Amino acid sequence: MYDDLVGGFDNRLPTATRRKIQRITTPYDRQCEDAEGYTCEMATYLNAVERVGLLRRFTAFSCKAYRCKDITNCTPNARLLPKPQ
Repeated sequence: MYDDLVGGFDNRLPTATRRKIQRITTPYDRQCEDAEGYTCEMATYLNAVERVGLLRRFTAFSCKAYRCKDITNCTPNARLLPKPQ
């Protein structure tokens, strides 16, 4: 879910903005290597998105991209994200 969400959002951004986010997150990639799950990666990505001024836009995209009945039961919006395989 994390990869599809971040990838779906990134694909809608200009290349220059994606590069800015990548420059912010790259130093933290090593810190997240040993972390289980995607909590570290998501925190790093959210920090980067906030720093480039896109946190509200990312949040709005996230709410449109998934319909969740609870934290473990989410379905992607096929128009925004590919269905998981």
